[in-house]
Amino acid sequence: MLLNEKSVKIGNAFHKYADSGDRSCIEHFSREDIELAIIQYGLDKSAPFYIAMERRIDELKATESKLQLKQEKWKDRLYGFAFGLLTWVIIDLIRYFLEKGR
Repeated sequence: MLLNEKSVKIGNAFHKYADSGDRSCIEHFSREDIELAIIQYGLDKSAPFYIAMERRIDELKATESKLQLKQEKWKDRLYGFAFGLLTWVIIDLIRYFLEKGR
């Protein structure tokens, strides 16, 4: 399979990372770009740079998962707050009308 230009850049960066351990050369690539490169480098599965790409994909997936959980937590808190506020307003209205009817 022919490699596209972006996959070659990614492969070279991961070669450099595998040799030097310098993460700065790989941190700017997206998970999707690395996944495409890993498909194109399919014949090199035992190469250190390929294994580094697999690990980076796993790291990025874990980070995305944590971020999604945080967002869901905040959404749940917002819904809880809104529900509590709505409940308070309804109870206050009920009290008002009960007292007004006396």
